[in-house]
Amino acid sequence: MATKQQGAGLDPSQHQGGGMIADGDYDIKTVTTALFTYQGNVPEGVPAILVTYSADGADYEVKYKAGDNAHLVPSEDGTTFYHPEGGTAAIFKGGEASMFLASLAKAGHKFVGESVKQFEGMRVTLETVAAPKGRSSENKDRTFPLVTKILAVAGKKAQGRPTAAATQPKTAQPAASSNGQGDLDEATIAAVQVALSGAENSTLTRIKLGTVVWLTEQKTKNPQAINMKKLVTDGAWLQSHAEDGGWTTDGETITLG
Repeated sequence: MATKQQGAGLDPSQHQGGGMIADGDYDIKTVTTALFTYQGNVPEGVPAILVTYSADGADYEVKYKAGDNAHLVPSEDGTTFYHPEGGTAAIFKGGEASMFLASLAKAGHKFVGESVKQFEGMRVTLETVAAPKGRSSENKDRTFPLVTKILAVAGKKAQGRPTAAATQPKTAQPAASSNGQGDLDEATIAAVQVALSGAENSTLTRIKLGTVVWLTEQKTKNPQAINMKKLVTDGAWLQSHAEDGGWTTDGETITLG
C-alpha cells in the first residue's frame, strides 16, 4: 500500500527558507572554499565558504557568499581564496562570509593564517539572522545562521575572549587599554553588521542601531553591552569604522553594503 504523502502546509508558521537550519548547538564537520552554483542555477558559481554543520546524526550545508568571481576565487585545495589575476584577495565586507567570520571573532576565536580548515572540529551555538539584502530584493526573506558561542574546539572546551568583568572587581569599570578597546571595537563592528543585516533595507538610524545592539548583547549577558551601545550611538565612531564594517553613514543613518 502506498504511503500517503503529506502536503505542504499553508500556514506561514510552517514555511521554510532555502538552506534553513534551526537555532541550536552544532559541530562544524567540514569547511571549504568553493564556487557555489545554487543547485546548478548559476553555472559559473560564486565564491563562498561552505560549512557543513552536524547535529543528531544529520548534516546541514550552509553557504556564506564571499564576493564575486572578478575579485575572488577558491584555491584548488579548498582552504582559502585568491585574486583571479594575482592581486590582493579580500572577502567582501558586510557580506555573508564576512559576517560569519565576524561572528566567530565575536565569540572569541583568534584567527591563525588564512585556511578555513581552522574552524573544523568546533562545536558552536548558531542563531538565525536575516541575510544581507544588498541593493536588490531577491533575498529579502532569506536567513542564514551565525555563531553566537563557541562551545568547544577540536573536542576541548573553548576558552572565550576574557571580558573586563572576569578580570576586575565587580564594582570596577573596564580598563581603558589599547588592546581592550581594540577587542571592544571588533565586537561592536560584528554586532552592528548583524543588527543592520536584519533591518529593512539594511538601514537603521544611529539611535535605533544602538538600541538593537544593546538589547541583543543584554540577552547574552554581555557585560560590555552598555559600552557597545555608547560606541554605536557615536556618529564619529560609526564613520571611522565604516570601511572596516562594510557600511556607509552620514553620521545619523547607517546602511550595510
